[in-house]
Amino acid sequence: MQDSPPDTPKAATPEAQSFLRIRRAVGYLGLAFPFVLVIGGLMLAMDDRVLPTLSDYFFTPMRDVFTGGLIAIGFFLITYKGYEEPYGFGSDKNLTFMAGLLAICVAFFPFRACAGNTICTLPQQWFQFDVSQYIHYGAAVGFFAILARLCLVNFRMVNHGVKTNSKSGRDRIYFLAGRTILGALIALLSLYVLDRLFGGVLDFAYRVSLVLILESICIWAFAIAWLVKGRADNTKIIGAPMKAILKLPEN
Repeated sequence: MQDSPPDTPKAATPEAQSFLRIRRAVGYLGLAFPFVLVIGGLMLAMDDRVLPTLSDYFFTPMRDVFTGGLIAIGFFLITYKGYEEPYGFGSDKNLTFMAGLLAICVAFFPFRACAGNTICTLPQQWFQFDVSQYIHYGAAVGFFAILARLCLVNFRMVNHGVKTNSKSGRDRIYFLAGRTILGALIALLSLYVLDRLFGGVLDFAYRVSLVLILESICIWAFAIAWLVKGRADNTKIIGAPMKAILKLPEN
């Protein structure tokens, strides 16, 4: 019997299959997240109004979906390793860890008080409404900024930090996703700056759900890049021992 060619793909171990399924699930969760909030909100609300922002769904019956989705994404990003060297602080591990923490902060720190000016969450009780609001907005901006950086820089690296010279479709997708996130983030920040200068800008943006649309675009762009990156990395993971996947030390 002849041996298999050296480049024949090996069957993934059960541990590797579980890792890949969880990774794909995070990407699909990102794609579905805005749709689930909006559709669920329309089905459960007393009117047919799409809310101004994704964060507004915290104050609806979709609250558990909003917080649960962000926490699930956050914890996976925190535990994701990726490449660590040679770009130090800007490594996949560090950036996804920070992004995960920021996603959880967005979930736990509402940007306004509940109806009747009552306390919504324990963090609001500890830090009061104004501080909770600033943490929410700051965490959201930081989260989107890190996602843009991952798409524009980290996802386009191979072999532990060496930039690929490939002009493949994957690189174009990463670049387009990163530019999309960056553009949407700049547009969001511009709305708040213009509202400070001229007033009424945010009222208009909220009426047409422009903020929600821009937030959704950021999430969708990263989810697509994440799924493409995961598919590209599959060939590196298939058949690899779980220690290598999770970067555990050898016995």
